Amino acid sequence: IRSATAWSPPLVGLTKISEEYNLLHFTVEYSESGIGFQGVAEIEAGECCDECGDYDYSQDEVMENEI
Repeated sequence: IRSATAWSPPLVGLTKISEEYNLLHFTVEYSESGIGFQGVAEIEAGECCDECGDYDYSQDEVMENEI
């Protein structure tokens, strides 16, 4: 679980919710180009598996060319 800042996904809160409602499964996809990270987290039954890595700036270039 990553630190809880204004720029990070709400993984701590969702993990807490999944402890009480263990039939729920959350998939969180997130990216933050300013700080340079992105990832996917799977949350279920109070457990969080977070795969976080460097932001892929090549996607930004593709989107700029499409505009």
